[in-house]
Amino acid sequence: MSKIAQIVDKVFTKLENWLGCNHINPFLTLYANLRLLPFRQALRLPVYIYGFPRLMDLSGRICLECPVRSGLMRINVIDFTPAQRGSSAEIAIRGTVCLGGHALVRSNTKIYVDRGAVLSIGHNLRMGAGVIINCLNNIVIGEGVRIGHRSQLLDSNMHFMLDVRRRRVAPLRKRIVIGGHSWLTNTVTVYGGTVLPSRSVVASGTVLNKDVTALGNGNIIGGTPLRVLSSDFRLVNNYAKEREIDAYYKANPDGEFPVVGEISEHEWFDNQL
Repeated sequence: MSKIAQIVDKVFTKLENWLGCNHINPFLTLYANLRLLPFRQALRLPVYIYGFPRLMDLSGRICLECPVRSGLMRINVIDFTPAQRGSSAEIAIRGTVCLGGHALVRSNTKIYVDRGAVLSIGHNLRMGAGVIINCLNNIVIGEGVRIGHRSQLLDSNMHFMLDVRRRRVAPLRKRIVIGGHSWLTNTVTVYGGTVLPSRSVVASGTVLNKDVTALGNGNIIGGTPLRVLSSDFRLVNNYAKEREIDAYYKANPDGEFPVVGEISEHEWFDNQL
């Protein structure tokens, strides 16, 4: 390929990349910040709105538990993640969202935080497309968590159920806690009462509905009944390290990436959005 052809190819590739993603909507960005944050914080635009999501109700508030910076939370992002495409995000924040740092919310996601409810988000949350978060009580998402596409976090059964034989009605709402640096792979459902230990990897299609801290940290879990599938595994949660490993396997498809020296948190698991 000639130099001119290479230049033309790069120009068209950049154009295609730009057209394939969506971009910041300045009007909705300003509106959402002014609705959800104190005025001085809102002027820094900590929340970026991309495209045209449905902002159903912004009568609640966002509480920043980190230094105020522009673009801390990016909502309705369409990028090149190999995940489900779909409609725009739907956001209803009637309660409180406590934001501890950067958060990436992709398209087709539905987030509902009810009045009096609290959704706590740790630093460096990354969500795939088509995620549902229904917070009627309290959902705590730790630092460095990834939530795969089509997963659900539901802290309420939505309707009371009468146990006729035991003559009792179970509570409607229960807290959810997702331990830091965990990865919910695609199509994981998390119900109220779940407490997930840190550094867990939850297999695709798994349903969680109870405290599973007894399974320990750093494991791949899944199945019915829920059990440890593999021990001592952690998600590589650092963009630079992911690129390094990917480049190695492209050059050495039959090789095995060498893990040399101490496995440091910063090098392997600390990712800055």
